[in-house]
Amino acid sequence: MRLWFLCSLYLFEVKVISNGLFVDASYQSTVEDNTVNGKPLVYLEDASDYQVEDAGQVILVNCNNITVENLVLSNTGVAVVLLKTRNSRISNNTVCNNWDGIYLSSSCNNSIIGNNVSNNNDGGICLSHSSNCQQHLSQQLYQQLKICAFL
Repeated sequence: MRLWFLCSLYLFEVKVISNGLFVDASYQSTVEDNTVNGKPLVYLEDASDYQVEDAGQVILVNCNNITVENLVLSNTGVAVVLLKTRNSRISNNTVCNNWDGIYLSSSCNNSIIGNNVSNNNDGGICLSHSSNCQQHLSQQLYQQLKICAFL
C-alpha cells in the first residue's frame, strides 16, 4: 500500500501479509493496531526519544532520536522507512527479502550500522532527497548489494 502526498489518513486494524505500507510526503496520519506478517506495523509521526522493540515494518515520519535495533524485518514492501527523520539509529537488524530494505527520504544525521541487508529486490539502502544531510553507514553485511541514491 503506497501513500503519496496524503494528509490526515486514518488506518486502523489492517493485517498485511507479504507486503506493507509505504509513505512519501504523507503527514498527519493516524496508523494504529496494524500488523505486517503478524508483527506490529510501527508507524511513528512527530515522535522523539523512542526505541522500537518489535515490528514487522517500521515507518518514521518527522521523528527525532529513534532507535531501531535487533529486529528481523522481511517479506514486506520496505522494511524501514525514514521520512524527514533525524538523529536516529538503525542497527543490528536483519533486513531481507523485501522490495527495498531501508529507505531514507529527506532525513539527516542518521546512523545505519551493523545490519544484515540481503536479497532485497530493488535496493538494500535507498537515500532519497538527502543531499545536504549526513548519513553514517558502516559495518553492513550485504548480499546482492545495491545502494541507491536520489539526490
